[in-house]
Amino acid sequence: MFEMTPELYIVLVYIQTGLSAFIAGFAFWKFNSRDQIVKLIGLAFLLGFLSNSAALVMNLIFKLNPNLPQSIYKILIFWVLGAIYYHALGKRNKLIYILLSLAFTVFALINLLVIQKSQIYSYASIVTAIIIIIYAVHYFYRLMIDLPTLNLQRLPMFWFNAAFLLFYSGALFLFVFTDYLVNVLNNNLLVYWGFHNILNIVAHLIMLVGLWIDLRNIKSPS
Repeated sequence: MFEMTPELYIVLVYIQTGLSAFIAGFAFWKFNSRDQIVKLIGLAFLLGFLSNSAALVMNLIFKLNPNLPQSIYKILIFWVLGAIYYHALGKRNKLIYILLSLAFTVFALINLLVIQKSQIYSYASIVTAIIIIIYAVHYFYRLMIDLPTLNLQRLPMFWFNAAFLLFYSGALFLFVFTDYLVNVLNNNLLVYWGFHNILNIVAHLIMLVGLWIDLRNIKSPS
């Protein structure tokens, strides 16, 4: 039977962190030629790399709770993902994205300082997942309606959106049921966070497909 050991879990974290750094570098390569969305993708994964690195240092070396860097990451990534979908959806409804991001920032800070504090930081993750799933589904809906090209797989944002939808849809289950699975069923949390990291690695690989297509489009605009 498969067992998620602490050593395997740490390896998965290292792989995910390394992929985040690679994606950030890949997205920033040929920076001046890159689309604004791709630059924001690079920023998103740079934040992910820095957040994971900070959490690893705090947890493994100093034995501190990594909720603070994770909380900062959740707030910043929410703003960046909102900006990505704002640009991807034709720069419409700017005020809605700003208000949602402001509301989430307030909620995330209250959750960190008052509600969950040093507990598993799941509430902000649940809200993030729900909002990003809504963004992603709305993007695919608009893509089907507007149909900018018959070959949707040639659109980098198609792959970016697929990666976000896959990760946040799968991770939402984990975020919602974490407390129940661990505190009520007494299941090993490493199994579920291992699944979270494997899902994240798959999403990273899908993201790389989108970045490769974007780079190819730069070299061959036709």
